[in-house]
Amino acid sequence: MSNVIKRDGTTEPYNAQKLASSITASLAAAGSDTAETNSITSEIIEHFSEWIKSKQHVTSKEIRKQVTHILADHHSIAAYLYTNHRIVA
Repeated sequence: MSNVIKRDGTTEPYNAQKLASSITASLAAAGSDTAETNSITSEIIEHFSEWIKSKQHVTSKEIRKQVTHILADHHSIAAYLYTNHRIVA
């Protein structure tokens, strides 16, 4: 299992549910309906889970970059919100 290195230097195990929640929140804030949100979130989590399998450690910045890239292919506004949620919130 991969560990995530947070911005403050602490580590925690990768949690797909935590990632799915943040993707879902971005899609909902961008006006995506429930069916679209669920479909996009599932696809991103599946793709991302394959990517992270080869990593022992990954930074939260790397996660954000990878997820934003994938999300942008599906919903550009949600990708912007996902990337900038600390600024928007």
